[in-house]
Amino acid sequence: MQAAAVHGKSRLVMVHPAGFEYPMRSRGKPRRDSELGSPVRVVPDLAATCHRSVCALEEDGSMKGPTVVPPLLPRGTFTGVPSHFRGWCMTASRGGNSGGYRWVGRQFGRELLSLEPHDLEPDEWLTLVNRIVRQCLELTEGDKFPSGQQCVDRAGLDGWLRRHFPLMMKLIPNDGFERFIEGFVEAYMNGEMLDDFPATFEAVEVNLDDPCCGEGYIRVYYNRPSPREVVYQCPAQSCREASRAAVEEYAKRQGFPIVDLGETIATVHELS
Repeated sequence: MQAAAVHGKSRLVMVHPAGFEYPMRSRGKPRRDSELGSPVRVVPDLAATCHRSVCALEEDGSMKGPTVVPPLLPRGTFTGVPSHFRGWCMTASRGGNSGGYRWVGRQFGRELLSLEPHDLEPDEWLTLVNRIVRQCLELTEGDKFPSGQQCVDRAGLDGWLRRHFPLMMKLIPNDGFERFIEGFVEAYMNGEMLDDFPATFEAVEVNLDDPCCGEGYIRVYYNRPSPREVVYQCPAQSCREASRAAVEEYAKRQGFPIVDLGETIATVHELS
């Protein structure tokens, strides 16, 4: 754990072994994905063209050497893979009497509330969980899971899990995903999923389409291959052009290089 400077102030961040850093809560307790996560693995289809070394453009138009810019994952993405979850999947892949991926799904369902993405507020995460329960688990018509006892929207669950937990779901093979879903539904049916759901909960508005939350850019700190701050252009349609201008102006003012990521740009501040 270390302090990172932000406009003259410092804040605590949790550093993954792979170099990805995440903010600490104000009370000093790390969020669950930082606390439990193993080194972050980049999902190829999310990284696509941006998790690679690209040349940065200097102010005078000259090209700087390769600069590594990690992908900007969508807001609300759980960015870690807890070591115990990785162990469950490894055990399930070996077969035997472990309960397989159905057991993994049930254990995952029991932990769902604690797997809060680092860039969401607690009330936002509770809102998303409450929403998926109502939309996909409390139905009168739909696929029957498990054993024909519960109507669920299997396709909806599949998409939601892969959207918010892409790195974890990559460990579930296609031929084991239906059993994983069955176990997940079992956790809900047995009252294990929402045990700690607050009784006084009130839903809040959650905007997953605007990762900058109106600030105009997204600022992320990394530790490898060298300590650096990356300021990303917001990809949201509502502020993409204004965000690009803001990042360009910030880079020009600070004298930082601009990195072309294809549809968006970023600027990199080497901290070492």
